[in-house]
Amino acid sequence: VARRVFELDAQNLNRTSESLNLEHFQTVVATLAKASDVLVVAGGLSAGPALYLAHSLQVMGFNARAVLIGGIPLALELTHLKPTSVLIGISVWRYVAETVQAMERAQSIGATRIAITDSIVSPLAQRADYAFQVATDGVAHALSLTGAMSLINAFIAALSFARPAKTARALRAVDAAYR
Repeated sequence: VARRVFELDAQNLNRTSESLNLEHFQTVVATLAKASDVLVVAGGLSAGPALYLAHSLQVMGFNARAVLIGGIPLALELTHLKPTSVLIGISVWRYVAETVQAMERAQSIGATRIAITDSIVSPLAQRADYAFQVATDGVAHALSLTGAMSLINAFIAALSFARPAKTARALRAVDAAYR
């Protein structure tokens, strides 16, 4: 079983990489680099990658936050969106309704919407300005988030190169806070 999991994850990485639209990727990196704030919304299985993305952006000096549950916490965060905001919705397999609704709210405000999902025809992708498809094939009942995490790592790396001085300054501040 273990070897099959690793084989499928390697295939997921290859399929995710092959499906990546590099022009959209670079456009999203530029958009994120100049965004006033970034809201990452996800729930269920997708909450882990969302938390990792928001945390990584915060460490790099971005005004970023994650909302991993719907209801009042999500509604309050959505009130802070503006046209210069970016909302990143992450959802795979069973698409969490609140994440889809957050994309709709962001659209009505004029914020840029980015989807990370397992299907280009998912409800999340249909409401996004930029949609990125990640392969999620897993063994037994479990889905794999390896493709999603790798795509997020690519965004983080590209953003650090897009704004090296700001990233270095933010990392120094974080290091000082940990001392």
